[in-house]
Amino acid sequence: METHYRIVSGPLCGTKVSVSMTAHGLRIVLSNTESKLIERLQRIQNRWQRQLHQLGFPCLLEVTCADESDA
Repeated sequence: METHYRIVSGPLCGTKVSVSMTAHGLRIVLSNTESKLIERLQRIQNRWQRQLHQLGFPCLLEVTCADESDA
């Protein structure tokens, strides 16, 4: 089962968030068409994933480039 969200305000506005369950926890994918935002998110991706693990949410956090048609 996969659920999709779109962030509508703030610095991540326009980012598509896809969440699905795996055998090892959540898989969270952040997708955006803006290359500068993608680069920023990729720099903090490991820290966010580590913090989610510390809060008790085992997950795999991914940052991807969305196709223009997905935006």
